[in-house]
Amino acid sequence: MKQITTFIIFALTIIFNFAYSQDYRADVCTPKCSNVVAWVIGDALTASLKSYNDNYYENAYPNIDIINTNGGYSTTKKFNCHGYAWHVSDGGSNRWIGYYIGNTDEYIYWNDGGYTEVGYEPYPGKVSYALSDHSAITTYQAGWFISKWGDKVLARHRWNDCPYPSAVLKYYKLNFSITGSSLLCNNDEVYSLSQNPCLGGNYSWNTNANLSISGSSTGLSATISPESDGEGEIGFSFSSGCGTSFTLSPYEVWVGPPPTPSITSGPTTLDLYSTGVYWANKKGDWRFNIPTLLATPHSSGINTKYWEIESKGMEGTVWVRIDVSNNCGSSYALKTVYIVDGSGGGDPPARMIQIYPNPAKDFVNILVSDEVIGEIKEKKAEKYELKLYDKNQQIRFNKKSDEKLITINTSSLINGFYYLHFKYKDNTIKEQIVIQK
Repeated sequence: MKQITTFIIFALTIIFNFAYSQDYRADVCTPKCSNVVAWVIGDALTASLKSYNDNYYENAYPNIDIINTNGGYSTTKKFNCHGYAWHVSDGGSNRWIGYYIGNTDEYIYWNDGGYTEVGYEPYPGKVSYALSDHSAITTYQAGWFISKWGDKVLARHRWNDCPYPSAVLKYYKLNFSITGSSLLCNNDEVYSLSQNPCLGGNYSWNTNANLSISGSSTGLSATISPESDGEGEIGFSFSSGCGTSFTLSPYEVWVGPPPTPSITSGPTTLDLYSTGVYWANKKGDWRFNIPTLLATPHSSGINTKYWEIESKGMEGTVWVRIDVSNNCGSSYALKTVYIVDGSGGGDPPARMIQIYPNPAKDFVNILVSDEVIGEIKEKKAEKYELKLYDKNQQIRFNKKSDEKLITINTSSLINGFYYLHFKYKDNTIKEQIVIQK
């Protein structure tokens, strides 16, 4: 009953104010340039009446936020709910839409394809209260709208905290989007719109730092050039030619090969005959690097985020690797896994040599155990020998030494697997070194 009474008051007030005010027709247009009959209404309300209305609705609806429109008041006759939601909120001048007889309703905005109805609450978006011929706009806070209440206040309110029946709400979003490839490699790509906006308006394309615009940025399409690898955004904004302007949601692209993945979890050491599960931050193609006699995979690892390996009966070092690729290239990540007898996890086991960093870039260190160095120094034993081989069995480093730490310069080596042979007396240790730049 309260809502019906409020509606009657609204209707009588609007009729009275229109009958005794100066107004004239001043049409506007949709984003697709369809004509919308609209009116400029003279705001003949006194300051005392505006103040009264503001206070009344602020007290009647204590959870709403009253928004000032002009002169320190919220109440105004200069625009109504349709005028605000579909025109004024997009930068247009004050208009009253949908009162006089004619093609005047807000339905034009979605009937001409400029907006489309969606089954969710979009932001930014428009809302139609289908049972009460009322319009609102969405806000960044879900469930909160802004709408003009007839010739009274402009309010930010919960969807159902207003004088209008809210049982049936219809949501609309701007029906324009950017189309084009979501991946850029080395070539320019042309991007356009899903449909043309109002012809004769102003258009503007923009990009972030990883992209640039080749040629005009003010047409209905744009040629985009890749500048550097990474995330890219393409934006487009336009004006309707009748005072409103719109910015589309950025179109996200990726420039270049995929970013380097990472193996986010999994043990660094494995006991003999134990299983390790390794997780990556993205799907890809997992690989298990030889020697396979030390461990075996339990799953295929194709386009998954995890992989299992089981160690066998021998100590040694293996690598777990994940590769990701797109049409621009590929990248990968490696994890070194030490297979030990009874270590139970933790740091890499003590052994005759330790290798770090591995994978390496410009250098790799070979740290020889204290036991070996002590024996060489005290017993004047034969020096140890280091040899580094490439995949073609060509020697890339060869040295005999009694030093505890040897640094091998690998800056001239290309990416790939190399094989280190450490020989001391009758012991020969063979390890893989990965060069990854």
